[in-house]
Amino acid sequence: MNNKGFSKPKPGGARLLAYDLVSQVNRNGAYANLRLPELLANSDLDLRDRSFVTELSYGTLRMQGKHDFAISKKADRPMAELDEKIV
Repeated sequence: MNNKGFSKPKPGGARLLAYDLVSQVNRNGAYANLRLPELLANSDLDLRDRSFVTELSYGTLRMQGKHDFAISKKADRPMAELDEKIV
């Protein structure tokens, strides 16, 4: 634990679960509201991390159109040619 009382996030924790959900929605057409409870049920995350996964994934999906638009205006190639892990 650092001096502010916060611990360093574990790799593969809440952030990875949120990434997995967003990826499943984008690649497979999964419904976030149906898939998220399944992913959370199979995780060992505490309530705080589960809440973080929910906010991070739903917020990412909600803002994805704006982010994609901004990236498309500045990118030197079409969105379809960009690495999906980065975008």
